[in-house]
Amino acid sequence: MTLFAPPGLQMITTERFDQLTTNLDCKGDNGAMSIAFRSTDVLDHAWDSWKWINAKKEDRFLLIANNDGCGPDFERQPYLIHNVKRDMGSLAFHMTAEKVAWSEIAESYDLELGKASVTTPALQRRFSFGGFIDDISDAFEDAGDAVVDVVKDVVNGAEDVVEDVVEGAGDILEDVADIAEDTVDNILGGVDKFFGSLQKAGDKALDSVSNVAGGIGQQIKDVVGLLKGNIDLKKGVKFPLNLGKPGKNTPLFRDSSRSFNLDCIDCYVAGSLVLTGEISVRHFTLRTFTLNTHPQNLHTTMELEARVSGSSKRKFFESKKELFSAPIPGAGIAVPGVFKLGLVAAYNVGFTAAASGKANIDFGFKAALPDTAGITLDLKKPSASSARGFQGATFEPIFEVEQLTSDLTVTARSETELTFGIEIVKVAQFDLALKLNAPELIVAAKAGRNNAGYCSKGPGASKTGAKVTSSVGVSMDFELEKSLFGQKSKPLFDVNLFRVTKPIFSKCFPIKI
Repeated sequence: MTLFAPPGLQMITTERFDQLTTNLDCKGDNGAMSIAFRSTDVLDHAWDSWKWINAKKEDRFLLIANNDGCGPDFERQPYLIHNVKRDMGSLAFHMTAEKVAWSEIAESYDLELGKASVTTPALQRRFSFGGFIDDISDAFEDAGDAVVDVVKDVVNGAEDVVEDVVEGAGDILEDVADIAEDTVDNILGGVDKFFGSLQKAGDKALDSVSNVAGGIGQQIKDVVGLLKGNIDLKKGVKFPLNLGKPGKNTPLFRDSSRSFNLDCIDCYVAGSLVLTGEISVRHFTLRTFTLNTHPQNLHTTMELEARVSGSSKRKFFESKKELFSAPIPGAGIAVPGVFKLGLVAAYNVGFTAAASGKANIDFGFKAALPDTAGITLDLKKPSASSARGFQGATFEPIFEVEQLTSDLTVTARSETELTFGIEIVKVAQFDLALKLNAPELIVAAKAGRNNAGYCSKGPGASKTGAKVTSSVGVSMDFELEKSLFGQKSKPLFDVNLFRVTKPIFSKCFPIKI
């Protein structure tokens, strides 16, 4: 997450100068904070950079703390800093620190969901504007910048503070069009200050500079790797999608007269989905919001058994049953006070049928979606949403006819519904639903008789039989509902992203009628 400071404020993260300090104490969030430094030289540089805050009572700067005792576990905490006092004896600053909520200061930011965490030691420190070289004075200069990277990511349900210089470099490349002059000035100024500090510094200060600059060569290599496409930052958040139980027999429908029964004898969905996304907010107004998802080894089986014991009069039946509905473990993503995303999955099997006579038929399909398929959802401009690659879905039919005396037509749907609940604090709330019908199966079976042979001709051929034809399809619908400051609206968008239908089965079964 790249955070843009509110107008009139500058900000700095404690990671930027952490290696130049020996201790940072938030004192239990009681309005006081102290920072102890490694040397007199470091203290002096920090004082030269921060003493301006004492000139006016109303002056403040933002300090984003990621130290023990400053905020909830694994979470950064912002403070408004003023009234900085220098203690030469203990090499420390004592400051007034006002704890503020993220929702009060996070009015402009860019957030990327599903970014890969880079874990090499050289990338563990925060990268922010100011150049590739952090010298002592640059570490505290003007209490930071107008832009810093503040990442709070939850991947597969485990809270993980993602800190990598490569992502910071990517932010520079993305934002350089807006603040090119300031960024270049900061980088060039950082280099000048670095060499100037080397000439003035004592041994302890030089050791501090060495510690801060350690691993810079590897950082530059990683940035080059990013530019050359050698580092994949969009691996995505992967979460399981295991709905229903293989082999479980579940009654779907019982007619009151018991003339039509339909059971799901093997219905389930298994595999995973991978999610990435990008959000941009400016002054509490949504500028862009896109989500990308693709399946990974996602497959489903829907095997049904229909039993008909009615009269010669054709009857019609329709029903839908939910087999599974629950939040998906590990699919939550949260930046406390700024952004929340949760996922609830539901698995339904629905059907319409017309039947007469007697029948006992097992039918269904096994289907698999290609990993190369994908969906892009644009919440700011829903009409730009799209789907691709689902034409590569594979199907394996399941058919067994035990009895059929008249005719039976069934349309059955295996429907997986994914509902994303999204909250962008002080901006909007969204309910985003994806409805995947995979497969959508149409089966038509009709019994008949031919004295010369119904399914085939020749000696011994059965005079009776049942002709079965079927088609199968995959479709995806996208519905977006927005709640603005708690007030829900009508669906903003409801559209079919794709639909693929093709005949795949036609067979005659010789049976006795």
